[in-house]
Amino acid sequence: MSGTDYDSSVDLTASEYDDLTALNTTLAVFSFTGSCFIIGMYFAVKELRSFAFRLVMLISLSDVFYSIGNMMANPSEGSAACYIQALLISYFELSSMFWTVAIAYTLHQTIIKGNMSFATHDLQANMKLFHQLCWGVPLVLTILPFTTDSYGRAGAWCWISTERGGDAAAGTAWRFIQFYLPLWACIGYNSWVYFHVSKKLVVLRQSIPESGGDANARSYQMLERVKFYPLVLVLCYLFGTINRIYQIFGNPVFWLAVLHTLGASSQGIGNSIVYGLTPAVRSAFLGLIERIRHGRQAHSINASQLAEHHDDDDDGDGDGHGGQLVDDHQHHPDDEDKI
Repeated sequence: MSGTDYDSSVDLTASEYDDLTALNTTLAVFSFTGSCFIIGMYFAVKELRSFAFRLVMLISLSDVFYSIGNMMANPSEGSAACYIQALLISYFELSSMFWTVAIAYTLHQTIIKGNMSFATHDLQANMKLFHQLCWGVPLVLTILPFTTDSYGRAGAWCWISTERGGDAAAGTAWRFIQFYLPLWACIGYNSWVYFHVSKKLVVLRQSIPESGGDANARSYQMLERVKFYPLVLVLCYLFGTINRIYQIFGNPVFWLAVLHTLGASSQGIGNSIVYGLTPAVRSAFLGLIERIRHGRQAHSINASQLAEHHDDDDDGDGDGHGGQLVDDHQHHPDDEDKI
């Protein structure tokens, strides 16, 4: 036990809360790792810095800070750590959700409406709009529960509280006004977009001859991936929504809380797999590993050559030793580029 105060009015035991906290923290570490991988690939591989993958990177950026909030375990009610955790979870959970809508909207414009300039000529203006909405709207929504002092303990972590302090009815209202209603509105829009995108891709595949080769393969790969996009939010928050609705009418149930925790804490994992681990990213990652491996081999060979020259110069006079090292390094400028 960590000394955290639990609300005695609920049916979960302190041990069950500790189990939920451990599960939440563990999954958050995996989500954090997966999100950092996507961000690292974006900055490490220049070829991946497209408009679409920049949006994926921004989802991962939100998921990194959301995971950090979840990794803070279960701070005590009223502590500074509890408020920080509640704000991190509230704000970045929302921003991650809105960035998925930005991706859906981009596909809406480019594939459904055929406005290909949306992701090319109008790039800067559209990115500016996305930043304003995907960071600004969550900020407003995150501030709202402060008006009724509704941030605090919310089970196995801190979020919008209905357990103690403030107004419990207001906390329940904010949970749905501030998060769950926008969540399912986003899920509805994303699902509508991906349904129509899938229909477009089916038509595209049918219009490409069987011998279409790469074009047919790319169309099939995208069709296979698109159907999973809306499922990330659904799988992550379906049981969370059911759990929060159930808590309006009764005390928490442990197995439902476990399913809630499994989904909510895995958001970064789901987004990294579905949005980030595309064939292009996997290929770029393998290429990066290969370049690193060759770079180490080149470095090892270069070090061996320097050592051999050093041994040879030991047989000569001291003046030749210093000059030979400089000359040898100058004769191999490409070695530095390989490292």
